[in-house]
Amino acid sequence: MWLVFEMMDEGLVTCDQLCEALKMQMRYRRPLGQLAQDANLMTMSQIFDVLATQHDWNRPFGEVAVELGYLTSEQLGMLLLRQSNGLPRIEELLVQAEVVSAEVMHQWVSNHRAQSGQLCFDLPELVTSTADMDAVSAD
Repeated sequence: MWLVFEMMDEGLVTCDQLCEALKMQMRYRRPLGQLAQDANLMTMSQIFDVLATQHDWNRPFGEVAVELGYLTSEQLGMLLLRQSNGLPRIEELLVQAEVVSAEVMHQWVSNHRAQSGQLCFDLPELVTSTADMDAVSAD
């Protein structure tokens, strides 16, 4: 995440472009209830109970699910991690939105990692099409 702020600081992207990419990223986020059901941690009845209670309490789904005893804190943490791991990278979304080219982004990320002392393995191909993005979100 810090990488995208450095992109903004260095003028590679604007704040508005970054915000739009973050909005795009959130469209790929799977709901926690769906992830909990897929992992056989909650039933549909429990999910609907959490949704109804969430509306009344005005609190996040995961917090309500733990409070009602449907999930443990550890299970919630695992689901949140799974939820965030399924998201396309901001770099990919910026390329898809044609804010920067794949070549410029690849070079910028490689240079940044080399300058910061991070190990720089081969970067995966940046996703540049909607069809590719759908494949990423299905994983």
